Amino acid sequence: MSHKIWMSAALVLAAASAASAGPDGGAGGGAQPNPPGTAPAASKDAAAAEYIKDVQAKLGKQSDQEAKESIKKLVEIWKDKDVTDATKKPAPDIVAKYAREEKTAVATDAIDAFAEFGSTGATEALETLDRTLKAKEPSADIYKHCFDTLKKLADVKPATVKALQEYLKYKTDEVVAKAADAMSGYRNAPGKVRRGMLEELIKQTEGVSSGAKNAKNSALVHKWQVIGGPAVAALNALSGQTFKDPEEARKWFNDHKGDKSWDT
Repeated sequence: MSHKIWMSAALVLAAASAASAGPDGGAGGGAQPNPPGTAPAASKDAAAAEYIKDVQAKLGKQSDQEAKESIKKLVEIWKDKDVTDATKKPAPDIVAKYAREEKTAVATDAIDAFAEFGSTGATEALETLDRTLKAKEPSADIYKHCFDTLKKLADVKPATVKALQEYLKYKTDEVVAKAADAMSGYRNAPGKVRRGMLEELIKQTEGVSSGAKNAKNSALVHKWQVIGGPAVAALNALSGQTFKDPEEARKWFNDHKGDKSWDT
């Protein structure tokens, strides 16, 4: 329904623009015509503003399908070059409200959409992740989508990087594994960022890997079974090397942590 409103608003505004023009495309009274693309862009911006206003009024009152369509359209508006920054500014916050929905299908669509909002999306994903993990019974679907979004964004803000490093110390192995997996998305991040993440990842996993080599350490064996794959993948992505375990990564890092290549 909201998508139809967006289209209708755009058509009405475009028609109004055409009606106000003279036979030669200019305004009545011999005014010069608008520069190419000006009227359509203005119409799209006005339609986007109307759509956003309509969606804000309907929050919490839509069906799942309507909510999912609204999320999709808000992303389109955010990415549309013809929509001004001022008009599209509310989009991430509205999507964040959908991420708070109790219905997982809507919430996960919203969290996935954060990946389209750049650094702003990373902030929203982190807030959603923090809120989810503080719940009495955290939803695995929700926090996994948050980590997946953070992996796609590979946001280099200090707050984002620090948060991922902190989640390597989390009390449940599944969250630690997802945090490590998210770090593997930083393959192309600046060297200084990768070096810091690599060092922390080695620090938090080398003891687990080493201890798990002794079958008697059942807790460490289980933990490494959960986090080992994502951890090694992240070690390799962050270093550009191929390691079999954190111990091997430690030896390499100790020899190369001062390399100038990290400064790029």
